[in-house]
Amino acid sequence: MHQGSRTCQISSEGAVLDACYTLAGDKVATCSSTGAIQVWSCETSEASWDLLHVEELPDQPTLLAWCHPEHGQVLAVGTSSGTVHILQGPPPSSSSTSSSSENGNSSSQQQHSREGWGVTGKLPRGQGAVSALAFAPRQQGLVLAVGYSSSPAAAARLGSSLGSSSSVLLFEAAGVVRQQLQWTLLGKIQLPVEADSCSSLCWREAAAGLPPLLAVGHSRGGGIWAYQQPSMRWKELCSLPIPAAAQQQQQQQQQQQLQAMHWAPALSRPRELLAASFGSTVALYSLTPAAPQNKTVSNNTLQQPGQQQLAGLQVELVTVMEHPAPVWKLEFNMIGNTLACSLDGMPEVWFWMPVGMQRLEGLAEWSVVSKIKGNPEAKAQAADGHMLD
Repeated sequence: MHQGSRTCQISSEGAVLDACYTLAGDKVATCSSTGAIQVWSCETSEASWDLLHVEELPDQPTLLAWCHPEHGQVLAVGTSSGTVHILQGPPPSSSSTSSSSENGNSSSQQQHSREGWGVTGKLPRGQGAVSALAFAPRQQGLVLAVGYSSSPAAAARLGSSLGSSSSVLLFEAAGVVRQQLQWTLLGKIQLPVEADSCSSLCWREAAAGLPPLLAVGHSRGGGIWAYQQPSMRWKELCSLPIPAAAQQQQQQQQQQQLQAMHWAPALSRPRELLAASFGSTVALYSLTPAAPQNKTVSNNTLQQPGQQQLAGLQVELVTVMEHPAPVWKLEFNMIGNTLACSLDGMPEVWFWMPVGMQRLEGLAEWSVVSKIKGNPEAKAQAADGHMLD
């Protein structure tokens, strides 16, 4: 078994609140309790991270999200005040890249990448702190979903008309080609009145004949919403049932809201699979289209020829996966047959795979097939020195 740890210094002051990698994994952005946002780059195969940019914001940043690189170097920064700042880097320069590769010297390219960073936009504030960020799939344009947590005090302080309870606002950017982004409010998802926070957002990958689908987690559970083109509004297709284990923890006053979600890649699977974590319990759901009134569905797949909107979704709780600590992040692999769960407070990642006759559909029992355990001493050193492990 290979054992090792890689630690790099990323901040001299304050605790790191969030870290986010780009799709290629060559850049990472971090935000700290001091209000500083740092963008780091690793241009070589060596474990050497260079600081590209430092941005100081007037309010406290708490969440980060990169857009798809097809739209440029765009970083969304959510804050505790409810404002979302847009940090933008320089557009890719093919000329500098080609010249540096021909000369065997990347110094000009690195210098170019350090210049041109800055805050280029600020989205309207919602009523409450930003609690979730997620960019839509690239095929749907540069669209950002922002979830908010609400409270009476925050609503009175902000005095905004964007929403009175926890909600999700969707913004779209124009001017992507010119890299001069202009953001407008595209839509709004109003969460149940009893839900006081939006805790997680996850888009379904784009597909022809399928409307945009967004899974939303909140303090009272979760649901799946679809954009209805005729009415130009978002409609809730279904709600996600809370597992019995998580309900028991809630009854024992151990609040276990839906913390993280991830949609498995479809890849012609007969059913859609969605994983969601409720504290230490991870639930796996099977999603199939609900038949409209007086009609039948030819197959279980969401993507059907000529289909532009869904009447609803049928949800089935396939299985639950228990962990010794809360799961703060989870993700399927690229073919959807392995689920990785990262534990909060423990340097461990658990890998689950289906076993049995129905493993190709994902409906079989899921078992732990592997674990990655970090070095607790390295984790303690990283926490003391404000490092990224």
